[in-house]
Amino acid sequence: MIPEDWEVVRLEEIGKIITGNTPSKRKKEYWENGEIDFIKPPDFKNSYITTFSEKISLKAKDKARIVPEKSILVSCIGIIGRVGYTLKPVAFNQQINAIIPFSDKIDNLFLFFALQTQVKQIESLKSVTTVPIVNKAKFSHVKIPFPPLEEQRKIARVLDKIQQAIELQDRIIEQAKNLKKSLMQKLFTEGLYGEEQKEMEIGLIPKSWVVVRLGEVATQRKEQTLPSGGKFKYVGLEHIESGETRINRFDFDQNVKSLKYKFYEGDILYGKLRPYLDKAVKAPFEGVCSTDIIVIQADEKKDSVRLPCQFNASPYFC
Repeated sequence: MIPEDWEVVRLEEIGKIITGNTPSKRKKEYWENGEIDFIKPPDFKNSYITTFSEKISLKAKDKARIVPEKSILVSCIGIIGRVGYTLKPVAFNQQINAIIPFSDKIDNLFLFFALQTQVKQIESLKSVTTVPIVNKAKFSHVKIPFPPLEEQRKIARVLDKIQQAIELQDRIIEQAKNLKKSLMQKLFTEGLYGEEQKEMEIGLIPKSWVVVRLGEVATQRKEQTLPSGGKFKYVGLEHIESGETRINRFDFDQNVKSLKYKFYEGDILYGKLRPYLDKAVKAPFEGVCSTDIIVIQADEKKDSVRLPCQFNASPYFC
């Protein structure tokens, strides 16, 4: 449903579409003394692009695909439909399609927000392969709502204010995460009282601490379940982040038909496949999870902490 005076247009009608690439990694001069931001899908998530994975040098400028500020980037391989907005010229890899809007037809910020409403449409275009792909040709035919230009600008201004507030809050959260990380490093190597340290197989720990194997203070819960109807809280590898959980932020109730592991509130969910091997969370509710996740039940009778010192595949507790 759209207003009667709005139209629907394809992306190819309102902007130039470019698929990214990666300058040769074999040529060190392309990646040394980088001056141009090189963007990958993890660098944005429906946000203004302020971070970057790498930088390329000016020597790689002619080998890369570079778009100007106020371009829109959309991830089209693997993670489908993630949208970013460039604040300066950037290069980007082959997982991304970029749109350089025709300024006389559409407001750049409006297009950035409009594409965020079309994730399902973009996902519907992906190829059925091991790694989902939406190629440039299919992406060019993605349709968006198209109001008059002045209305686009007014809508974009309203949403821009909200986006700025969100990103300010995200920066505050990121600062809190960094503080937590540095504090954990200090507490797990010096203890509460800054005591003398000793070197152990897991690294430096306070002199008065001991090292035990994980199996001495916790057990792996292997309770399997095959739900038969109804909805269940389901956690997959994609829902796990290091030291925290995304599952509090969304409703992941869904019909689960295949074999899963049962977990309970307070259990530790530990991803056992890369790139999730160093990520674990404490379950905030009861549910079922992927069999690619190890469910750890801490032994509350033991005089031990509830979480490993470091989630780096070490089988030890402090």
